[in-house]
Amino acid sequence: MNYSNGGFIVIGKKILFPIVSSIIILSASVPVLADVYKDDVINTYSTENSDKSSIRTTTYEVIGNNVRFRETPSLSGNVIGYLNKGDLVNAGSYEGWEVEADGYTWVHCFSYKYELNGWVSKDYLIEY
Repeated sequence: MNYSNGGFIVIGKKILFPIVSSIIILSASVPVLADVYKDDVINTYSTENSDKSSIRTTTYEVIGNNVRFRETPSLSGNVIGYLNKGDLVNAGSYEGWEVEADGYTWVHCFSYKYELNGWVSKDYLIEY
């Protein structure tokens, strides 16, 4: 049974709170809901000695074929695998996520294809 009860919508046994704006703050200890765009993924993590933190990440599309996915940000870095045009990787925006080495800007990213973290030259990536 569906009905409205004092501004709340009740569907069966679930109560839905109406969203008045794109941001809702329920209390200081509850996460904030906000607009997140397709290229903005927010990952939340916590460590033993810290509170939860958020890192904004960006999804990139590979624009070349046989692009080397490396263990380290270097032309001499071990090759984990090869990425092809259209493959997607996800990179963070934290300190050290981009490194200059061997004349390239290397991006530390997660490969959906290999389900591993590694490094790719930014020359072969565009924001998705």
